[in-house]
Amino acid sequence: MTPEVAEAIQETPRKSWRDIIKTHEAADLLPMLAENELIELGRDIAANGLREPIALWSMEPEDSQSAVVLDGRNRLDAMEKIGMETVQQIGDKYRLVVAVEYLSFATNPASYR
Repeated sequence: MTPEVAEAIQETPRKSWRDIIKTHEAADLLPMLAENELIELGRDIAANGLREPIALWSMEPEDSQSAVVLDGRNRLDAMEKIGMETVQQIGDKYRLVVAVEYLSFATNPASYR
């Protein structure tokens, strides 16, 4: 990597997961962890890994364009709080770089009757 590229990377502000994906309105009904709890959770994730994938909801299976975070806001915020990367730019798009699980009506229609 050339010094110019390294400098450009350092000058580029890191995007937050909240910049690229919305949260489901049901997720927003639940309280967020306190600052100290987020830091503790982030340290645990750094030491032990992300044990549960972030749950994304979309009407169609694996539709990343319309997906929203259903479960995992605290985990994502905790990782960012301690400096872990949650988002990566690929070309002109951004994506989450953590384990995700897509949930939708189409993946299990019997459970929505």
